[in-house]
Amino acid sequence: MVEQISSSGVMAGVMDGLLTREEAKVALGRSGLPMADRTFARLIEEGLPFIALRGRKYYRIEAIRAWLLSRETSRSATPTARRRKTPRGARYAA
Repeated sequence: MVEQISSSGVMAGVMDGLLTREEAKVALGRSGLPMADRTFARLIEEGLPFIALRGRKYYRIEAIRAWLLSRETSRSATPTARRRKTPRGARYAA
């Protein structure tokens, strides 16, 4: 199979399925709204997978989904709320 070269010089098909930073932010945001740049940067710091090409980062939605699923925890695995040191109302008792 011969790849077609587009007018931008990128082989057609090779870049299919790769998202830019902005597209990935929209895909990850709630209700299709983009998330803050800092939030997205934090996800990258935490290990969000990307492909680096010519100084740019691209994201595969399948890789993002797999990464998110790998971070899934059960409710029992989350830390419990801190307990109060004094019972409610104890500080007001005479």
